[in-house]
Amino acid sequence: MKQCPKCKQKYDDDSLRFCLEDGTPLARENASPNSADQTAVLPGNERPATTIAQPARPEVPLPATVRAHKTTEELNRKTSSSSGIVRIVIAVLFVISLAMTGFSWIASGHGTRRIPLVLLFLAVMVLAFVRAPSHPKLSLFAGLALAFDLIETAIYILINRGLQPLQSTMQTSAAQMKTVYTTLTVLDDFALVAVLILLTAAVLTGRKPIPQTA
Repeated sequence: MKQCPKCKQKYDDDSLRFCLEDGTPLARENASPNSADQTAVLPGNERPATTIAQPARPEVPLPATVRAHKTTEELNRKTSSSSGIVRIVIAVLFVISLAMTGFSWIASGHGTRRIPLVLLFLAVMVLAFVRAPSHPKLSLFAGLALAFDLIETAIYILINRGLQPLQSTMQTSAAQMKTVYTTLTVLDDFALVAVLILLTAAVLTGRKPIPQTA
């Protein structure tokens, strides 16, 4: 049985919580007048339960396709770096070869006979510069070979031109000058061998293009 603490009205219905006369919360007869039913706590006001720290994820090996993609990306980065260096080397050699060739022609007063060959070598060096990203090793060997030939020929022309006045000023005999010219010719042949070796290395280098990513 419940009773209103204010008007002392009693109610047999235990489901009632407030007095029907004045709306005062009802209390049981054996309970203290100041006591009231315990306030219910809604689920939303409850403190979150302590959770266990999430365990570390195990190291799962990457799929073969992902590993292949990463390997391709690393290879492309290395290739891009190496092709950039090759392009710089070819560009520097191109400028030096052009300058040396022009200077030797001006100093010697001739050289027009080699114009077609020089133009061809310079054109191939430009092609090697363009193809460096796809074939870095081949482009490097080709650029080195052609530049070496152009620079060596320019030096040969300058030395040959400079030796002609020495014959009269130093009163060198014909036999001595023949020995000097023979030595220069042999050295020029060795330079040609070096050029052929570099070109052969370029031909034997793997020419399979490296895949480029978009």
